Amino acid sequence: HLDSTGVATALEDVLARVNQGADFTTLARQESESPVTDSVFHKHGELSAEREALVFGAKAGDLLGPMAEADGYHLMKVLEFRTGSAEAVHASHILIDVVNNDSVAALKQAKQVLAEARSGKSFGDLARQYSKDPSSAAKNGDLGWFVKGRMVKPFDEAAFKAKPGQIVGPVRSTFGYHIILLHARDSREVRFAD
Repeated sequence: HLDSTGVATALEDVLARVNQGADFTTLARQESESPVTDSVFHKHGELSAEREALVFGAKAGDLLGPMAEADGYHLMKVLEFRTGSAEAVHASHILIDVVNNDSVAALKQAKQVLAEARSGKSFGDLARQYSKDPSSAAKNGDLGWFVKGRMVKPFDEAAFKAKPGQIVGPVRSTFGYHIILLHARDSREVRFAD
C-alpha cells in the first residue's frame, strides 16, 4: 500500500498515460489494488452515495476522480449506460412516530409538517427538526435510491406513484406517518472501470 503522496503520484501517472492515449481499462487492471469489474452494470442504490452521484451524473466516456472513499482513492471511467429492467427512485422522508398509541396526535402533527413542507419550508430543515428516523433525519431525511419492494409496502407504493418534486403524505406504515419528497426516478444502469 502507498502513502497519500505515493497514491497521488500513481494517480497522476495513470491520468498522464490516459491523456497520452493509453486504454483506461487496461491501466486499471494493471494498477488497481482491487479487482476491476468493468463488465458489471450497477443499478441505483448499489454504490456509495458519493460515488453514485458522481457516476450517474456523468456521461459515457467521462473520467472521474480521484475520489477518496473509505477503501482508498478511486479514478473511474464511465464506460456505458443502459436502460435497466427495474426503476429506482430517490426520496427523502420525515417520519412522525405514534407515541402512546395516540395516532390522532401523530396524524395531526404529520399534517402540520406536510403543510409546512408544501408551503416552501426547507424539507431538510423539517426532517432534522421532526423526523424520528435516526438513520435519515441527520441527512435531511435523505433515503438515497431504492427499487420497489425495499421499503414497507405503503411507503413504497406512495413513493413510486409520486412525481419528481412532489411531496406526498401523510402515509401510514408500521413505523408511523411519513411525509415523502420524491427527488427523481431512473431506470438507468451504469458500467464503469475503477
